Amino acid sequence: MENNVTQAENHKSRLPPWFIGFAFAVMVVLFGVRFIAIPLSNEGAGPFWGGALRLMLAVAILLLFMLIRKPTVPNARDIMFTVTYGVFGVGFNIGLMYWGLMGVNSDIAAIVYASVPLMVITLSICLGLERFHIRLLTGAMFGLWGVEVIFGVAIGFGANLTSLLAIISGAFFNAIGMLAAKKAFHVDTILMNSVGFTVGAVVLLCMAFLTGESFSLPTQQSTWLAIGFLVAVSVVGYSLNVYIIQQKSVSYASFSNVLTPLVTFAASSAFLGEGITPAFIVGAGLIFAGLFFSGHLSLKKKNR
Repeated sequence: MENNVTQAENHKSRLPPWFIGFAFAVMVVLFGVRFIAIPLSNEGAGPFWGGALRLMLAVAILLLFMLIRKPTVPNARDIMFTVTYGVFGVGFNIGLMYWGLMGVNSDIAAIVYASVPLMVITLSICLGLERFHIRLLTGAMFGLWGVEVIFGVAIGFGANLTSLLAIISGAFFNAIGMLAAKKAFHVDTILMNSVGFTVGAVVLLCMAFLTGESFSLPTQQSTWLAIGFLVAVSVVGYSLNVYIIQQKSVSYASFSNVLTPLVTFAASSAFLGEGITPAFIVGAGLIFAGLFFSGHLSLKKKNR
Protein backbone atom coordinates (compact mmCIF):
# COMPACT_ATOMS: atom_id res chain seq x y z
CA MET A 1 0.00 0.00 0.00
CA GLU A 2 2.81 2.35 0.97
CA ASN A 3 4.54 1.68 -2.34
CA ASN A 4 1.36 2.47 -4.31
CA VAL A 5 0.89 5.76 -2.47
CA THR A 6 4.48 6.73 -3.20
CA GLN A 7 4.04 5.89 -6.89
CA ALA A 8 0.85 7.95 -7.06
CA GLU A 9 2.56 10.93 -5.41
CA ASN A 10 5.52 10.69 -7.79
CA HIS A 11 3.09 10.64 -10.69
CA LYS A 12 1.57 14.00 -9.73
CA SER A 13 2.20 16.68 -12.31
CA ARG A 14 4.82 19.31 -11.62
CA LEU A 15 3.43 21.55 -14.34
CA PRO A 16 1.69 24.83 -13.35
CA PRO A 17 -2.04 24.64 -12.44
CA TRP A 18 -3.14 26.54 -15.56
CA PHE A 19 -1.67 23.85 -17.82
CA ILE A 20 -4.69 21.54 -17.37
CA GLY A 21 -7.03 24.20 -18.78
CA PHE A 22 -4.63 24.97 -21.62
CA ALA A 23 -4.26 21.26 -22.44
CA PHE A 24 -8.04 20.87 -22.39
CA ALA A 25 -8.50 23.75 -24.88
CA VAL A 26 -5.83 22.41 -27.27
CA MET A 27 -7.36 18.94 -27.12
CA VAL A 28 -10.83 20.32 -27.94
CA VAL A 29 -9.54 22.12 -31.04
CA LEU A 30 -7.58 19.12 -32.32
CA PHE A 31 -10.40 16.66 -31.70
CA GLY A 32 -12.92 19.00 -33.30
CA VAL A 33 -10.98 19.45 -36.54
CA ARG A 34 -10.27 15.71 -36.85
CA PHE A 35 -13.88 15.15 -37.94
CA ILE A 36 -13.07 17.28 -40.99
CA ALA A 37 -9.65 15.71 -41.63
CA ILE A 38 -10.74 12.05 -41.48
CA PRO A 39 -13.03 12.22 -44.56
CA LEU A 40 -10.12 13.79 -46.47
CA SER A 41 -7.93 10.88 -45.42
CA ASN A 42 -10.63 8.42 -46.52
CA GLU A 43 -10.60 9.92 -50.03
CA GLY A 44 -7.08 8.63 -50.72
CA ALA A 45 -6.83 5.57 -48.45
CA GLY A 46 -9.14 2.91 -47.08
CA PRO A 47 -10.55 3.82 -43.65
CA PHE A 48 -8.79 1.05 -41.72
CA TRP A 49 -5.51 1.28 -43.65
CA GLY A 50 -5.55 5.08 -43.39
CA GLY A 51 -6.10 4.87 -39.63
CA ALA A 52 -3.33 2.26 -39.24
CA LEU A 53 -0.90 4.37 -41.29
CA ARG A 54 -1.65 7.37 -39.10
CA LEU A 55 -0.98 5.36 -35.92
CA MET A 56 2.25 3.82 -37.20
CA LEU A 57 3.62 7.27 -38.02
CA ALA A 58 2.55 8.51 -34.58
CA VAL A 59 4.30 5.56 -32.88
CA ALA A 60 7.55 6.40 -34.70
CA ILE A 61 7.41 9.93 -33.25
CA LEU A 62 6.49 8.77 -29.75
CA LEU A 63 9.37 6.27 -29.70
CA LEU A 64 11.78 9.20 -30.10
CA PHE A 65 10.25 10.85 -27.02
CA MET A 66 10.50 7.55 -25.13
CA LEU A 67 14.24 7.37 -25.83
CA ILE A 68 14.56 10.76 -24.13
CA ARG A 69 12.17 10.12 -21.21
CA LYS A 70 13.14 6.47 -20.55
CA PRO A 71 9.91 5.69 -18.64
CA THR A 72 9.64 2.95 -16.03
CA VAL A 73 8.36 -0.40 -17.26
CA PRO A 74 4.81 -0.89 -15.87
CA ASN A 75 3.64 -3.96 -13.98
CA ALA A 76 1.41 -6.69 -15.45
CA ARG A 77 -1.82 -5.04 -14.26
CA ASP A 78 -0.99 -1.70 -15.83
CA ILE A 79 0.12 -3.39 -19.05
CA MET A 80 -3.26 -5.15 -19.22
CA PHE A 81 -5.16 -1.86 -18.92
CA THR A 82 -2.80 -0.16 -21.39
CA VAL A 83 -3.47 -2.89 -23.95
CA THR A 84 -7.21 -2.55 -23.24
CA TYR A 85 -6.87 1.17 -23.92
CA GLY A 86 -5.14 0.35 -27.21
CA VAL A 87 -7.73 -2.18 -28.37
CA PHE A 88 -10.85 -0.21 -27.50
CA GLY A 89 -9.90 3.46 -27.07
CA VAL A 90 -7.58 3.49 -30.08
CA GLY A 91 -8.17 0.55 -32.44
CA PHE A 92 -11.95 0.09 -32.38
CA ASN A 93 -12.61 3.76 -31.69
CA ILE A 94 -10.54 5.06 -34.63
CA GLY A 95 -11.51 2.23 -36.98
CA LEU A 96 -15.26 2.66 -36.48
CA MET A 97 -14.95 6.45 -36.58
CA TYR A 98 -13.09 6.35 -39.91
CA TRP A 99 -15.47 3.79 -41.41
CA GLY A 100 -18.57 5.54 -40.08
CA LEU A 101 -17.53 8.90 -41.49
CA MET A 102 -17.79 7.42 -44.99
CA GLY A 103 -21.58 7.49 -44.61
CA VAL A 104 -22.19 10.08 -41.89
CA ASN A 105 -21.71 13.85 -41.97
CA SER A 106 -18.83 15.19 -39.84
CA ASP A 107 -21.21 17.38 -37.83
CA ILE A 108 -23.45 14.42 -36.97
CA ALA A 109 -20.43 12.33 -35.95
CA ALA A 110 -19.37 15.14 -33.61
CA ILE A 111 -22.86 15.14 -32.10
CA VAL A 112 -22.67 11.42 -31.38
CA TYR A 113 -19.29 11.80 -29.67
CA ALA A 114 -20.78 14.53 -27.51
CA SER A 115 -22.63 11.71 -25.72
CA VAL A 116 -19.31 10.24 -24.48
CA PRO A 117 -19.57 12.03 -21.09
CA LEU A 118 -22.88 10.27 -20.40
CA MET A 119 -21.29 6.92 -21.30
CA VAL A 120 -18.23 7.68 -19.17
CA ILE A 121 -20.26 8.83 -16.18
CA THR A 122 -22.45 5.72 -16.31
CA LEU A 123 -19.52 3.31 -16.73
CA SER A 124 -17.26 5.00 -14.16
CA ILE A 125 -20.00 4.97 -11.53
CA CYS A 126 -20.75 1.29 -12.24
CA LEU A 127 -17.02 0.46 -11.92
CA GLY A 128 -16.63 2.54 -8.76
CA LEU A 129 -14.16 5.00 -10.30
CA GLU A 130 -16.31 8.02 -9.44
CA ARG A 131 -19.19 8.78 -7.13
CA PHE A 132 -22.55 9.70 -8.54
CA HIS A 133 -23.27 13.42 -8.49
CA ILE A 134 -26.44 14.89 -9.94
CA ARG A 135 -24.38 17.83 -11.19
CA LEU A 136 -22.42 15.52 -13.53
CA LEU A 137 -25.61 14.16 -15.06
CA THR A 138 -27.17 17.63 -15.24
CA GLY A 139 -24.09 19.08 -16.91
CA ALA A 140 -23.92 16.29 -19.48
CA MET A 141 -27.62 16.66 -20.31
CA PHE A 142 -27.28 20.44 -20.78
CA GLY A 143 -24.31 19.85 -23.04
CA LEU A 144 -26.19 17.35 -25.19
CA TRP A 145 -29.16 19.71 -25.37
CA GLY A 146 -26.92 22.49 -26.62
CA VAL A 147 -25.37 20.28 -29.28
CA GLU A 148 -28.81 19.14 -30.43
CA VAL A 149 -29.94 22.77 -30.79
CA ILE A 150 -26.92 23.60 -32.95
CA PHE A 151 -27.10 20.55 -35.17
CA GLY A 152 -30.82 19.84 -35.03
CA VAL A 153 -31.23 20.46 -38.75
CA ALA A 154 -28.21 18.31 -39.63
CA ILE A 155 -29.71 15.27 -37.91
CA GLY A 156 -32.61 15.43 -40.32
CA PHE A 157 -30.31 14.85 -43.29
CA GLY A 158 -30.19 11.30 -44.55
CA ALA A 159 -27.35 9.51 -42.76
CA ASN A 160 -26.55 5.85 -43.44
CA LEU A 161 -27.91 3.85 -40.49
CA THR A 162 -25.06 1.32 -40.47
CA SER A 163 -22.48 4.11 -40.53
CA LEU A 164 -24.31 5.90 -37.74
CA LEU A 165 -24.27 2.74 -35.60
CA ALA A 166 -20.53 2.47 -36.28
CA ILE A 167 -20.00 6.02 -35.00
CA ILE A 168 -22.09 5.29 -31.89
CA SER A 169 -20.08 2.10 -31.24
CA GLY A 170 -16.83 4.02 -31.74
CA ALA A 171 -17.93 6.59 -29.14
CA PHE A 172 -18.75 3.79 -26.69
CA PHE A 173 -15.36 2.13 -27.20
CA ASN A 174 -13.75 5.54 -26.71
CA ALA A 175 -15.41 5.74 -23.29
CA ILE A 176 -14.11 2.27 -22.39
CA GLY A 177 -10.62 3.27 -23.48
CA MET A 178 -10.69 6.38 -21.29
CA LEU A 179 -11.65 4.31 -18.27
CA ALA A 180 -8.84 1.84 -19.00
CA ALA A 181 -6.38 4.75 -19.20
CA LYS A 182 -7.53 5.92 -15.76
CA LYS A 183 -7.04 2.44 -14.28
CA ALA A 184 -3.45 2.50 -15.58
CA PHE A 185 -2.72 5.97 -14.16
CA HIS A 186 0.79 4.94 -13.05
CA VAL A 187 1.88 4.40 -16.66
CA ASP A 188 3.84 7.18 -18.35
CA THR A 189 1.66 9.10 -20.84
CA ILE A 190 4.04 8.65 -23.78
CA LEU A 191 4.55 4.96 -23.00
CA MET A 192 0.80 4.36 -22.76
CA ASN A 193 0.14 5.91 -26.14
CA SER A 194 3.14 4.18 -27.73
CA VAL A 195 1.77 0.80 -26.65
CA GLY A 196 -1.82 1.82 -27.26
CA PHE A 197 -1.14 3.07 -30.80
CA THR A 198 0.87 -0.05 -31.62
CA VAL A 199 -1.96 -2.30 -30.44
CA GLY A 200 -4.51 -0.08 -32.21
CA ALA A 201 -2.53 -0.21 -35.46
CA VAL A 202 -2.51 -4.02 -35.32
CA VAL A 203 -6.29 -4.02 -34.82
CA LEU A 204 -6.78 -1.69 -37.80
CA LEU A 205 -4.41 -3.68 -40.02
CA CYS A 206 -6.43 -6.82 -39.26
CA MET A 207 -9.64 -4.94 -40.15
CA ALA A 208 -8.07 -3.69 -43.39
CA PHE A 209 -6.95 -7.23 -44.29
CA LEU A 210 -10.37 -8.76 -43.53
CA THR A 211 -12.19 -6.12 -45.60
CA GLY A 212 -9.77 -6.45 -48.53
CA GLU A 213 -8.41 -2.90 -48.43
CA SER A 214 -5.37 -1.95 -50.49
CA PHE A 215 -2.18 -1.35 -48.51
CA SER A 216 -0.69 1.01 -51.08
CA LEU A 217 0.48 4.44 -49.99
CA PRO A 218 -1.77 7.42 -50.82
CA THR A 219 -0.85 9.48 -53.88
CA GLN A 220 -2.95 12.59 -53.27
CA GLN A 221 -1.34 15.56 -51.51
CA SER A 222 -4.58 16.38 -49.69
CA THR A 223 -4.63 12.87 -48.22
CA TRP A 224 -1.09 13.21 -46.87
CA LEU A 225 -1.91 16.64 -45.41
CA ALA A 226 -4.93 15.14 -43.65
CA ILE A 227 -2.89 12.18 -42.37
CA GLY A 228 -0.16 14.57 -41.19
CA PHE A 229 -2.69 16.57 -39.18
CA LEU A 230 -4.21 13.37 -37.76
CA VAL A 231 -0.74 12.21 -36.70
CA ALA A 232 -0.45 15.50 -34.78
CA VAL A 233 -3.87 14.79 -33.23
CA SER A 234 -2.59 11.38 -32.13
CA VAL A 235 0.74 12.57 -30.73
CA VAL A 236 -0.49 15.77 -29.09
CA GLY A 237 -4.25 15.35 -28.62
CA TYR A 238 -4.22 11.79 -27.32
CA SER A 239 -1.24 12.50 -25.05
CA LEU A 240 -3.06 15.49 -23.54
CA ASN A 241 -6.20 13.38 -23.18
CA VAL A 242 -4.36 10.66 -21.21
CA TYR A 243 -2.54 13.32 -19.18
CA ILE A 244 -5.82 15.00 -18.16
CA ILE A 245 -7.40 11.64 -17.35
CA GLN A 246 -4.48 10.78 -15.08
CA GLN A 247 -4.26 14.18 -13.38
CA LYS A 248 -7.97 14.98 -13.04
CA SER A 249 -10.78 12.51 -13.79
CA VAL A 250 -12.28 10.58 -16.67
CA SER A 251 -15.46 12.68 -16.61
CA TYR A 252 -13.45 15.91 -16.78
CA ALA A 253 -11.55 14.73 -19.86
CA SER A 254 -14.70 13.33 -21.46
CA PHE A 255 -16.41 16.74 -21.41
CA SER A 256 -14.05 17.81 -24.20
CA ASN A 257 -16.36 15.78 -26.45
CA VAL A 258 -19.19 18.18 -25.62
CA LEU A 259 -17.15 21.14 -26.88
CA THR A 260 -15.60 19.53 -29.97
CA PRO A 261 -18.81 19.89 -32.05
CA LEU A 262 -18.44 23.68 -31.75
CA VAL A 263 -14.98 23.42 -33.35
CA THR A 264 -16.27 20.97 -35.97
CA PHE A 265 -19.11 23.33 -36.79
CA ALA A 266 -16.74 26.31 -37.07
CA ALA A 267 -14.32 24.33 -39.28
CA SER A 268 -17.08 23.07 -41.58
CA SER A 269 -18.52 26.57 -41.73
CA ALA A 270 -15.14 27.92 -42.83
CA PHE A 271 -14.76 25.28 -45.54
CA LEU A 272 -18.39 25.37 -46.68
CA GLY A 273 -18.88 29.11 -46.29
CA GLU A 274 -21.75 28.80 -43.82
CA GLY A 275 -22.35 31.55 -41.27
CA ILE A 276 -22.97 31.34 -37.53
CA THR A 277 -26.69 31.01 -36.87
CA PRO A 278 -28.75 32.02 -33.80
CA ALA A 279 -29.02 28.30 -33.04
CA PHE A 280 -25.23 28.20 -32.70
CA ILE A 281 -25.27 31.02 -30.13
CA VAL A 282 -28.10 29.44 -28.09
CA GLY A 283 -26.52 26.01 -28.28
CA ALA A 284 -23.11 27.32 -27.24
CA GLY A 285 -24.73 28.95 -24.20
CA LEU A 286 -26.34 25.65 -23.21
CA ILE A 287 -23.04 23.80 -23.60
CA PHE A 288 -21.21 26.23 -21.34
CA ALA A 289 -24.11 25.98 -18.88
CA GLY A 290 -23.52 22.24 -18.92
CA LEU A 291 -19.85 22.72 -18.11
CA PHE A 292 -20.79 25.08 -15.29
CA PHE A 293 -23.34 22.71 -13.73
CA SER A 294 -20.95 19.77 -14.02
CA GLY A 295 -18.35 21.69 -12.04
CA HIS A 296 -15.85 21.75 -14.91
CA LEU A 297 -16.29 25.49 -15.40
CA SER A 298 -16.39 27.59 -12.26
CA LEU A 299 -16.72 31.32 -11.75
CA LYS A 300 -14.93 31.05 -8.41
CA LYS A 301 -11.57 29.54 -7.70
CA LYS A 302 -11.98 26.48 -5.52
CA ASN A 303 -9.98 26.25 -2.33
CA ARG A 304 -7.51 23.39 -2.22
